[in-house]
Amino acid sequence: MAGTVLIVDDNPVNRTVLANILKGEYETLQAADGAEALELVRQRTSPLSAILLDLIMPGMDGYAFLEALGREFPRAGIPVIVVTGDTEADAEVRALDLGATDFLGKPYRPRVILARLKNILQLRENAARLHRVERDSLTGLYNQEGFYQQVETLLRREPGLEVDIVAVDIGNFKLVNALYGVNVGDEVLRQTARRLQKQFSRAILARRTADQFLMAFPGGGVGGEELWDQIRGWTNPLGLNLPVRLGICAARGTAVPVSVLCDNAKIAADSIWNRYDCHWAVYDDAIRTRLETEQQLADDLEAALQTGQLEAWYQPKCDPATGKVVGAEALVRWNHPTRGSLSPDAFVPLFERNRLILKLDRFMWERTCRDLAAWQQAGHPAVPVSVNVSRVDVYQRDLAEQLGALLDRLGIRRDMLPLEITESAYCDDPAQLNDTIRRLRHAGFRVEMDDFGSGWSSLNALTELPVDGVKLDRKFLQDLETEQGERFARHLVEMIGDLGIPMTAEGVESARQASFLRELGCRSAQGLYYAPPMPRERFEAYLLERL
Repeated sequence: MAGTVLIVDDNPVNRTVLANILKGEYETLQAADGAEALELVRQRTSPLSAILLDLIMPGMDGYAFLEALGREFPRAGIPVIVVTGDTEADAEVRALDLGATDFLGKPYRPRVILARLKNILQLRENAARLHRVERDSLTGLYNQEGFYQQVETLLRREPGLEVDIVAVDIGNFKLVNALYGVNVGDEVLRQTARRLQKQFSRAILARRTADQFLMAFPGGGVGGEELWDQIRGWTNPLGLNLPVRLGICAARGTAVPVSVLCDNAKIAADSIWNRYDCHWAVYDDAIRTRLETEQQLADDLEAALQTGQLEAWYQPKCDPATGKVVGAEALVRWNHPTRGSLSPDAFVPLFERNRLILKLDRFMWERTCRDLAAWQQAGHPAVPVSVNVSRVDVYQRDLAEQLGALLDRLGIRRDMLPLEITESAYCDDPAQLNDTIRRLRHAGFRVEMDDFGSGWSSLNALTELPVDGVKLDRKFLQDLETEQGERFARHLVEMIGDLGIPMTAEGVESARQASFLRELGCRSAQGLYYAPPMPRERFEAYLLERL
C-alpha cells in the first residue's frame, strides 16, 4: 500500500465509490463531515498520505475544515484534493487559498483521481527528500549548502537585489556540552533557531556548524546595533557567559560566490573575537587589508625561524619592596625585513588562531633555555625566566615530555623555567587544561596563570586549577585612579594572598602603582616602571646591577 487516504463526504455512497477507486492502491479512512475528519487527524500517530474532501457538507463544511486543519497543523503538509460538485471558479479559488492542493469536479473519473493523487504524493516525497538534503536535522533551519542554494537562487532571480549576509557566532559554546552534556547543548541550539525564526521572519536562516548560524536579509539595510539589540541574551539560559558575535557582509548580484560572502561575514565576526566591548563588525576594506597582512605574516614565519629574524627579549620581574630582580619573562620580537620591529601583539593572536603558535612557542622555549644554559656556563647571575604556553599547546599530550627533554638536554633545572598559561585557556576546555597542568607539575614544572582577572572564569579557575602562582592582569593597576577600582584591586590581591598563592603584578607603570603593591606585600612585579623588555645583552647587564 502507498499510504492512507482520508475521504471526507457527507454522502455515504460517494465515500464508498471513492474507497473502491482507491482500493488496492491505498488504505482508506472515512468521515461524514469536517469535524469528524479533524478528530481523525488529531488521533493519527502516523501522518496521512492525502485527504479527499467534499466542500458542501452539513455541520463543519470543507472550507471550515481547511481553515481548522491549517490552524492546528500548520506544518503537517498533508495534501488535500477537493472533489466536489461545486465547480464554480470562486469555490476553487477559495479552497486553494485555504490550503487545498488540487481541485477536481464531479462526476468521479477514477483514472484522473489516481493519476492526480500519484503525482501529488510523488511531488511531496521529492520535497521531503530535498528537505532532508538541505535542512539541518537538529534545528530545521537550512544547512550550509541549502542556504547557499537559496541565496544564489534569489540573486539570480533578482540580479540588482542587495542582500546582507550575517554570521552569528556563539562563543564558549563547547562549555555547555562540557558542563551540562550534549542534550542540553542541543536544546540551546534549538532555542536559538526558534528565536531567530520568530524574530527575523523575513530572513533566510541556516545553521552552518555546531554553534554558528547564518542569516540573509533580502533588500539589505541591516544595522549591526539593531541586530545585536534583538539577539543579546538569547544564548544565556544556563547562567553561562556565551558571548554572541555578529559579522555582516553586503552582497549585490552573483559576482562573488555566496560561500565567499558567508566566509567574509564569519571573518568579520572573528575580527572581534577577543573584544568584550564590541559585538558586531562589518566586512570592509580594512578587514580585507588586515587579512592580507596576516596571510603574509603567516607565509613569512618559516623564513623568520630559519634566518634569525626572531629574538627572545627579557623583561625583569622585580620585588616592589627592594627593587631587586626576582625573575623575568621571555617575550618574542620579530625583526621583519620589510615591516621593521614587530611586537607580539602584531602576530601572536594570529598564530594562535592558525596554530602556527606551536612553532613559535617551541622556538621561544629553545632560545630561552639556550640563554639560561649560556649564563649558567659563563657563571653569570641567573633568575627564573618564565615562558608562555599557549592555549594550543595545552592540547599536546606530550607537552611535559617535550619540555622536560629540552631542559635535560641543556642541563637546566625545572624551577628555572616557570610556565605561564593564559587564563582564557580555561574557557576553551577546563578539563583538558586541568589535566595538562597536573602533568606539568608532576614533571617538576612550576605553572602560573597569566592574565588573571581578564575573563569571566577567574574565580572558578583559581579554585579548580592546581597552579603555583598567578599573574594579575594589568587592567587592575590601571583602575587604581578610581576609589572603586582601588578597593577592588586591594581585595583581589589580599584574597590571592590569603589563599597562599604567589602573585606577580603585570603592567606596573608608575610609582603610585609600585607603592600600592609594596603596601600589600606583593613580592613580584613587572612593567615599564622597573624596566622594559630588552635584548639578551642588555638584560645581562641589568641583572648584574640589580641582583
